[in-house]
Amino acid sequence: MKKLVVFNNVTLDGYFTDRNGDMSWAHKDDPEWNAFAADNAKGGGTLLFGRITYEMMASWWPTPQAMKSMPAVAERMNHLPKVVFSRTLDKASWNNTKLVKKDIAADESFTTMALSINFFRPVWQARLRAETRVINRGKRVGYLECDVTDQDGKLVAKANSTCFVLHGGDGRER
Repeated sequence: MKKLVVFNNVTLDGYFTDRNGDMSWAHKDDPEWNAFAADNAKGGGTLLFGRITYEMMASWWPTPQAMKSMPAVAERMNHLPKVVFSRTLDKASWNNTKLVKKDIAADESFTTMALSINFFRPVWQARLRAETRVINRGKRVGYLECDVTDQDGKLVAKANSTCFVLHGGDGRER
């Protein structure tokens, strides 16, 4: 089984964007950030997206502005294989993209039963990486573990989550 590495920009209060859907806070013209992003893009693999993130990425990375702004990252984003998971997207036209219209069953959803995060060291300003493993995925309950490391590979935190799989109308209006 291949390792899944998640690369997210998220604020300390858990949001990806501001109230208007803007995430320019995550893209400052900072040499350290640019070097990190370019190095991260060299990692290869397959890019996995949900529909909203896919549409945002596909509207930026193939543009001349992206090639001028971050050429190394744009080159990798445009050439790496991509998979977008969506029940509503009809086609995925960005270069080298596969559309998957099935993930969980149409009548399934998930909710967290328990979430535990243990921090081992304070993090004031760092690039963090979260690697999550699905330990068990049953018919009604799933269990995941996650290691959070800093840019030096030092373990910062461990998390685990037990999720309840909801079927049919069980997940409505939750």
